[in-house]
Amino acid sequence: MKSTNQVHDAIERKAKERLESIADEMTLPLTKLHEQFYSSACPERYDLTDVRHGKSERESRESEINHLTKNQLRNVLYLMMKKAYLNQMVEKKAKELLERLELI
Repeated sequence: MKSTNQVHDAIERKAKERLESIADEMTLPLTKLHEQFYSSACPERYDLTDVRHGKSERESRESEINHLTKNQLRNVLYLMMKKAYLNQMVEKKAKELLERLELI
């Protein structure tokens, strides 16, 4: 069954690469914006603090994300998608591969 595990690992690796590519595509506009309008006044970090009205100080601290760099933001997006989609992507690709093998 070693070859089966290798196939599964290869499918999982390709799915992770696809998710990384999507995260890169999502942060590409930030890179372009930074390159176009860079100045010493530009922040190196993006403020993503949740400042909804009507929350108590304790509640606002719990929902506070603080500041992230572009690379940290990209990693957050990648990890969110990995947790949400990786298993389903691998399962679907494995099923498609098995269906193709049965046709041979």
